[in-house]
Amino acid sequence: MATLSVMAFSALNCSSQSGCFVPVAGSAGRSSVDKIYTDPQPGEPAGKFYTTANSYMLTCAPGAYSYAANVVDASPATGCWVDYKNDGSPTQFPNNYYQNGKVVNFTIQYCPIDNLLPYAFVLFAGMGVFLLRAKNNFG
Repeated sequence: MATLSVMAFSALNCSSQSGCFVPVAGSAGRSSVDKIYTDPQPGEPAGKFYTTANSYMLTCAPGAYSYAANVVDASPATGCWVDYKNDGSPTQFPNNYYQNGKVVNFTIQYCPIDNLLPYAFVLFAGMGVFLLRAKNNFG
């Protein structure tokens, strides 16, 4: 049964996405961690220019729900740009963006629940004590 559960949850994580991987060095000081941006710049074709509206980190940060895993370069290798300067200049020119990186393919993985286990332990221990006391008082 446990094996089937693991297989079912693993199948949910199989969707592949593409986005613009921007390392810290390419972020122009706008980020302190490597990120993958996934939302294309409005009015531009997907795969070259991106907004900062949605991003994934490469590790599971505290409080994060998901992260990017299995990151591989897109083929052929393609440069990408993120964070349009919004100064009235055309959106189709790389010089009008703050950050630069490369297009990658990746899968979304969900963060483990390890940080919630102490709360679950306290909850279940409390329920156990309550049930044992109720059984002793009424049974």
